[in-house]
Amino acid sequence: TYSAFTSENKLFINQNIASFIFEANQTDHISLALSDLKPGDEISYNFSVSNNKLVDDKVNVSQVKVNYEILISTYHFIPLNIELYKGEGEEPIMVCNESFNRNDSNEVVCTSKVQEMDFNESITEDYIIKVKFPFDDKYNSEEFSDLVDYIDLEIKSWQKVGDNLDKQ
Repeated sequence: TYSAFTSENKLFINQNIASFIFEANQTDHISLALSDLKPGDEISYNFSVSNNKLVDDKVNVSQVKVNYEILISTYHFIPLNIELYKGEGEEPIMVCNESFNRNDSNEVVCTSKVQEMDFNESITEDYIIKVKFPFDDKYNSEEFSDLVDYIDLEIKSWQKVGDNLDKQ
């Protein structure tokens, strides 16, 4: 027997394309120097993540759902307590410590749970990273006097497609 199959596909000229807007304090990468930190010190850094952008006095809002995660990298030479808080939360959403894996550069890389932002509504989410150098007699020695460390924050974002959380 012989068969023939045909198919027709019509393209629509006036298709709308959703825009992806994601702002992380105008950057997706923040480096925090820790050179002046000594035992007993605690410092906090505030930053925000949003799904909108101000352009020519008009707020443009993302038209797609956005997923993002926050990565904290540090050599962790200094025994710091590093905690990430969302908003005015009482409990940290992530504690970055030696329980996380090290990458090829020997950095401890801590990754937050995936966060989601809805679309067509302007959303800004505030975060606080708290860094504490605990006061302990063992850290008050020459061994810790010349150590240099840093914290690097990176925000990775992608469009959420369907109900899966795969990065697109």
